[in-house]
Order: sequence, then C-alpha cells, then structure tokens
Amino acid sequence: MGRTDYHEILDEAEHMESTKASEVWDLEAEAARLNLVLDDLPMEEKAWDRAVNVAYRKAALRAHPDKHPPDQRDAAEANFKRLNRANKLLLRVGKAIRDEAESGDADAAIEKSKRIEEEKRRREEARLASQLKGIVSLHGVSGGFTGSNGRLPDLEHQSQWTRGDLENQLIKLLAKCGEEFAARARRRRRWKLFKRIAAGCVGVAFLWFVRKTSPPERDYGEELREVAEEIRMAIRQMGREVAAVIGSTSPQDVEEMADELEMAFLEGRMSANDEGGLAVLIADPDEEDTYYKLNVTTGADGRMSVWAEGADGERVEY
Repeated sequence: MGRTDYHEILDEAEHMESTKASEVWDLEAEAARLNLVLDDLPMEEKAWDRAVNVAYRKAALRAHPDKHPPDQRDAAEANFKRLNRANKLLLRVGKAIRDEAESGDADAAIEKSKRIEEEKRRREEARLASQLKGIVSLHGVSGGFTGSNGRLPDLEHQSQWTRGDLENQLIKLLAKCGEEFAARARRRRRWKLFKRIAAGCVGVAFLWFVRKTSPPERDYGEELREVAEEIRMAIRQMGREVAAVIGSTSPQDVEEMADELEMAFLEGRMSANDEGGLAVLIADPDEEDTYYKLNVTTGADGRMSVWAEGADGERVEY
C-alpha cells in the first residue's frame, strides 16, 4: 500500500525542517489567515470544503492587489499568495484527514499523539524547573535585578514550528474526525433499526390482510411467526439502544430494558407518539398500577431522542 497524502504532508514538513528552505506549516495560523478557527471546522467533506472556500473568497476580495494603492501593491500580492496557499493547504489537509480516518489507521496515530503530548509536557516542566532554579539562586537573583533593570528573565522560550508540532495538529484533527465518523455510524444503525421495525409492522399488517381475505384452507401461521420473531428481535435491539441513551451500562440493566419493551409490545402498551416515534407505557416500580410513558423518536439527522412523561405530566429528557 502506497503512502497516503497524510504521510506525504508530514514528509514535506520534515523536508522543510531539515533544509530550512521554508517554514513548517502551522495549520492554526494558516486558518487564521482566512479568519477561521481550525478546531471549529466541521470534518464532514462538503462542510469542510464549503467553509474553507467561502472564507477564502471573502478574504481574497478584501486583499486583492487591485484594491491597494501602487506603493502597497507588492505587499498585497505577497499577502494574496499566502491566502491562496492557505486555501489549498487546508483543502488538502481536510481530504487527507478524512482518508486517513476511513482507512482505519487513526487509533495508532492518536495513541502516538498522547505519548508525544506527555513527553512534551515533561520536557517543559523540566525546562521551567531548571530556569526557576537559576532565578532563585544567589547568582540568578543578583544577575536578574542588576543586569536586567530590575526585571526577572523571561521564562518563555520562542521556538521554531517543527514537524512534530504539525503532526500533533493533524492528529487532533484525526481524533475529531474519528469521533464524528463513529457518531455518524451510530445514527445510521439506529435509523436502520427503526426502518426494520416499520417494515416488520407493515409486513405483519399485510400478512394479516392476506389471511383475512384468502380462502380458509391457506395457513399463514408460520410466516406470521417468522415476521413476529423478527419484530421481537428488532424491539429488543431498540431496547438496548434506549438503555445506552439513558445511561444504563450494566448488561443486566440493558437486558431489563429490552425485556420491558418486548412485554410492552406483546401486551399492547406500545403506540405511535405525536412526533412520529414510539410511545411505550412502562410500569412504575414504586407505585402499583401506575405507568409512565417512555417516548423514543429519531430526528432527521438519525439521532435518537428519549424522554419520559409521568402521570402528572412531568417530562424528563435523557
């Protein structure tokens, strides 16, 4: 397998750092040229490209050399080239991050980033401790107050941007992209689950209609039992998804929720709510013969929403 564009970017940065032909890219600074915040950019392909291109067009209109007087034309042209470079770099980085996340190699890079950040933190602590030791020593105090006009030496150390710094920026974007991909996959699974339940209900209704309108000698009992079993399994899976949304993590709690939704379906305590989702009557364990309504619905983006309504009308969101 050839090297991906993600690794090609890092190789180019390493070449820049070793030859010192140009400065290594700082993605936050390149985004700031277009009045963007790197961490706020959406990772979805169309949204990322749209945000970068719109910001570039606005910045290019303001910074176009033709809008500057002749004595500022050279500086304006240099700035315009930097804007163009930032636009192309961010578009390239966005595609490289998405391709790397989809390849499944993101976990190792994220773990490496954590180790790099920890090592960087330890080195910084050691450097500050060494400088503070020099400040509080006799020579450090006399030198600081007599040789620096009464000012302590500056502890901040300005260093050149390196390939490692760029890699850390890329890995943070990679982790964010991985999280968004995982959330999107969960939404798709829930949407498929709802579609399975809806298709199963339509199938049961169709078979019931066929059975009622067909001659008595035809038996659809086996088909109905198979469809009913599929619906039962889909409802139990939905119960597990609901348990995850409301925060139940133990296997016992998850299976109890699946059992509760299955019994509600069998006993006719499941119906459609006003939002187009499902409303389930759940027995209140604290009060006999009292039920509260558990509502489950899925939005247009595939996100599952769960809330409960008590007998007094009080609504609790999960």
